[in-house]
Amino acid sequence: MAIDERNYWFTYITFLKQFKSLQYHGYPIALFSHYFRNTTSNHRVINYFKENSATQYINLQKEFVLNEPRMISNSKPKSSLPIGFYDHLLRLPKKQIVRQFEQGEIIWLSKKTLVKESYIKSIHAKRYQEQAKVMFKSIEHHPILGDPAFQKYFLNEIPMIIASLIAAMKLIEQNPMKALVIGTTNELKSRVLTYVARRNGIPTVCLQHGIIASPLGYLPKVADHLVVYSSYEQDLYKQYGVNPSTVHPLGHPRFDPIMNMKRSKRSQNPKRKQPIILLICHHEQFEQTRTIINKLERQGYDLILKPRTSLKKLRKEIRPSKHIVINNKAHLHELIARSDCVISYESTVVLEAMLFNKPVFIWKSEQLIPVRTFESIGAFFYEEAGKIANHVISFFQDGLKAEADQVRQDYIKDHYFSSSASSLNELVKLLKRTF
Repeated sequence: MAIDERNYWFTYITFLKQFKSLQYHGYPIALFSHYFRNTTSNHRVINYFKENSATQYINLQKEFVLNEPRMISNSKPKSSLPIGFYDHLLRLPKKQIVRQFEQGEIIWLSKKTLVKESYIKSIHAKRYQEQAKVMFKSIEHHPILGDPAFQKYFLNEIPMIIASLIAAMKLIEQNPMKALVIGTTNELKSRVLTYVARRNGIPTVCLQHGIIASPLGYLPKVADHLVVYSSYEQDLYKQYGVNPSTVHPLGHPRFDPIMNMKRSKRSQNPKRKQPIILLICHHEQFEQTRTIINKLERQGYDLILKPRTSLKKLRKEIRPSKHIVINNKAHLHELIARSDCVISYESTVVLEAMLFNKPVFIWKSEQLIPVRTFESIGAFFYEEAGKIANHVISFFQDGLKAEADQVRQDYIKDHYFSSSASSLNELVKLLKRTF
């Protein structure tokens, strides 16, 4: 584990320990704080993570479990109760899920309901904020927890955390279930709902909602069971102390339609001489995007830009032209199918494009504590955006399709679930077998 990551997790566990006694109905409030945002938005804190070499190694998952609230193990779940599906970031085909179960066997929980209830103003929040201020005084010299900006973030979070707990407790009370399926546990309301369910004896299953570009977005493990893309993620969680028997490499049902989708072909337009390139635009790295566009546009290539930021913000940075189209309306899969190759930063789009049998060119994202999921791709993974454009030009001029095909096949073999059955069928089997 690198120094910056070791410092990050050590100070996170320290934060949980220091504020473990600050509880609402038995739930430690610090457990629901957005520690990643509260620390990584501060350059001084980031420098501390990178430079402090005195921090000891910890078993992350073991230490995290010690700071969780006491859970109730429901060894005999009521089979007559439904399985709950919380729709935030779940990305499951609802109609197909419904077809897999008998009437009454599932219940769909909407994020809108929980969000609406979360705006209940808690009369207790101020009291908890005052308690937190007193606790901060005892650690005012701590390099992270003593930072005024960090303290302000946490104090401002407390009212919403308490309101979310109230809403989740009400939702669980009103919707009896034998298990809960969620799409993430690193977002406030999803994490709150997960803990409230577990504390009421309801086992939880969390689906992987995107590639693990950084462990900070996926750890620690909160749900009882994880459904991940492949054995690669299973091994990754094991490195952090997670029991691999609770991590199930089943892919994701959201990718099942890719295997069956009809791919558009350039031959449908015999007049077209130049390839179509799909460029996934990073929400911040516009300089890299401009570099790629300028080089490829000079070659006369047609580019479709898919924003991963607000359309207004992108249009301020990039102007459409004869060869450049910004498409924010079409489904991503439709655009991938229409393209001849895809250029993207490190994101789930890379995997989706590969499943479509498309060549993919990836630029390295600048982020704290990355997991280099795509480093095995070698010649198609770049630190400089300009080199991507040069390689794309060479790809179409010199014919590097065989090399790209081999890279794609090797990556999918190691990073995505392989089975004759669909991920949806495997997920349903797991749920019915386990619950």
